[in-house]
This record gives sequence, C-alpha cells and structure tokens, in this order.
Amino acid sequence: MEKLLELASKNADWAEIFYIKKEYKSVNFKTGRVYNIEGEDEEGITLRIRKNGKTGFTSSTSIKERENILKMATDVLSVSEKTPLRIPSYKDSDYPSVQCFDEKLLNLEEEELIRTGEGMMEVIRKNKPSITVTAEVGNSVSNIRLINTSGTDKSFKRSFYSISLCGTMVREDEQLEIESSFSSGSYVDDVTPLARKMVEDVTNSEKSVTIKSGPMPVIFSPRGFKTIYPPLYMAFCGDRVGRKVSPLADKHGEKIGPSFLTIVDDNTVPFGSLSGPMDDEGVPGERTALVTDGIVKAFYYDLRNAEKYNTESTGNGIKRTGLYEGFKLTTLPSSHPSNFLVLPGDKSLEELMKTMDRCLIVEDVLGGGQGNNMSGEFSVNVMLGFLWEKGEIRGRVKNVMIAGNVFELFANLLWIASNNTWEHSFFGIYNVPSMCFGDVHIATKD
Repeated sequence: MEKLLELASKNADWAEIFYIKKEYKSVNFKTGRVYNIEGEDEEGITLRIRKNGKTGFTSSTSIKERENILKMATDVLSVSEKTPLRIPSYKDSDYPSVQCFDEKLLNLEEEELIRTGEGMMEVIRKNKPSITVTAEVGNSVSNIRLINTSGTDKSFKRSFYSISLCGTMVREDEQLEIESSFSSGSYVDDVTPLARKMVEDVTNSEKSVTIKSGPMPVIFSPRGFKTIYPPLYMAFCGDRVGRKVSPLADKHGEKIGPSFLTIVDDNTVPFGSLSGPMDDEGVPGERTALVTDGIVKAFYYDLRNAEKYNTESTGNGIKRTGLYEGFKLTTLPSSHPSNFLVLPGDKSLEELMKTMDRCLIVEDVLGGGQGNNMSGEFSVNVMLGFLWEKGEIRGRVKNVMIAGNVFELFANLLWIASNNTWEHSFFGIYNVPSMCFGDVHIATKD
C-alpha cells in the first residue's frame, strides 16, 4: 500500500488508499439439518486521487498491480468534473476507542456455528414440529486500513455475527413464512430467544381474525420498523437536505415528535454493525444526534457533501451504492447512516401493552420501501400482524395494508418501549425498540 501511495503522490495533488480483507463463514440449515457450509475470503483495495480539483477513483482485487491501478484512477480524471473537496489529516489520537472486534468471533469454529443452529432447531422442533425451518448462522472478521498523502494512517478490525431463521407454516388456505434475524459485532452465547420468538409468532398465527378499514393505533416491532426506516434515514441525508428534496430540508430546529423521541447515528456504539474508529474515508467516528427531545438537530455527511454544503463530515462516508445495497468496495464513499438508533424508553413492552385497549401489532411486512421514500410516504402489505384487544393477542390479521407518512406518524407517536434490538433488514441494520403510533390508516380486503 505504501508503494502505491508513493507512486500516486507523484502523479496527483492528493491520494487515498482504502484496503479491506474480509473472512466469512456460515452454516446453512434446511429441514432441521445442516445443508451447506460456506467460507469466503475477500480482499480488495481502492485508490482515490485528486488533481486540479478533479477526482479519479478505481478499485482492484489485485493489490500488487500498482501501475495499472494508478492508470485506471488517472483515466477517470479526464472525464471528471471539478468539485470542491477538503481532505483533512488525522493522527491516531484523533480517533475514538471503539469496541468493534470480538476475539471470540475470530476463532469461532464451524462446530460452534453448527451447535448454535441445532440448538435453535431443537427449540422449534419441540414446540412446533409441523413448522419447516431454514436457518443461517455466520460470522465474519474484517481487517480495514486507510492511508492518504495528508498523513492519515489508520487500521482496525471489525467482527460480525449474524443469525437468521425462516419458518414455513402451512395451513389449509395458505403458506405463511415467518422470519427472524439477529446480528451483533460480538459473540452471543444464548440465541435461543430468537427461536422462542418464532414459536410465539407461530402460536399467535394459528388463529385468524378480521379487522375493518380505518384509523387505529399501530405498534411497530423492531422487525416491523423496516416499513418506515427507508424514508426516515433518507430524510436525514445531508445531500438530500442540501438539494431540498428531503422533507426535513427546512425543519432544522423544529419539533417533529414528542419530547421522548431521540434518534442518533453512532458508529462508536459498542459492537454495532458499522462500528469503528473511522468511516470509509478516514474521518473519526462520532455520535450524531439527529433528533433530540423530538427536535431535529443534525444531518449526516460525508467529506464531499460536507464541503458542498459548507459544514463538517459527521463520519458517514460509507461505501454503499443505495437503498438496496450494502457495503460495496467499488463505489465512492457517500452520505449514508452507520448505526441508526432510536433510543429506547424506560418502560417495558409488556407494561405499555397493558395501556392499550385495541391496536394492530406489525411484526413484518411484505417487501418494504414501497411508496414515495423521498417524501416520507409508505404503503405496504402486512405479512405478519396481530390484533391486540383487551389485554391479549386475538390472532393474526390477513389481507391488511397500512399507509401513511413517516413524519405524520412521528408527530402522533404515543410511546416507545425499552426492548431495543438489532435488526438486519433488506435496507440495512438498525437498532430500535417497539413503538406505538396513533391513528395509522389501515385498509382491509372485504
């Protein structure tokens, strides 16, 4: 890396190298048995250079082909537009100490992954033997380093542990799939609560109930939060705010929810999915309070957009292409959330549920991201939802759709429970508790 940086510095005003080596392994289960064991090693490098106000960028998995890598980045310069970009210099003491690597995951053997999966299978088999279950248990360790000609040289390790379950419940008139997932940057000894949650969901789904169209309170579980996550996190993107295409563009300092609502983006939280001392362009990690006491306080930025809108990067330069993509080495860093969190309340879900007379509990939706995410609008079919009435779950609802505007929802937020968990959705990983909103529009098929 040093030789490539030295070579690039002779041909550019500034240069940056990002390197990652990732080791991943997983065990897949099908019908209660080990189906497949996978292992994969990934290694790659990116080079970003600046010359005469233009940016050149390329990536490669052949990190020793220095001249070719530099040539590809230089070729991009010829078709690039001039853009402002300040590249700060950081020393090691500028970076926070962040818990993002668990030694246990580095040495985790396949046998342990198998035991974890079999333990969950056994819980489900004992309680719901008719359910067909597939599962995946995996872990990864990434070695990351960033160096640039401004003097920054920072490296760290990040670990990740993930589990997913999918249970298929066949009834006379339908086939229902119930999914659960868990993720953490550290190893967790007991993950059977995930299996017990599936058993609970299956039990609650064995009886169907009907509800009528109209407004009613809705509780989004952490899993169900993926319904409103895309338009919410997109609205806090600094570039969207700057271009006036975010619903929050003119809302800085204004109240969008009750005083108990706090939303943060924090890549320093211990063992979060994107926790680390820096983002993907070497900016130190930090905790950014997006909403405090219900009031919009900040937005998140990468270096390029921070310069564009005359502000500072919040450490959110993430290599991600868009709404439906995770980390991607071949893309330039841009403004994306790191660890997105809604802070929990001080009362348990069980205690708060006792205050509800009648409401819809949304555990999962079909798809997600539908509607106009730019404006905050959503419209989704409820795949797994339950009617709560007079102190108990009456059964699963069918043929139900929910729709609305995310920011109108938060203006009518009734409570936030204390049961925050990490959820791995199609749109990214977040940490939120169960939340109850009043008067959500519900449409049913008569």
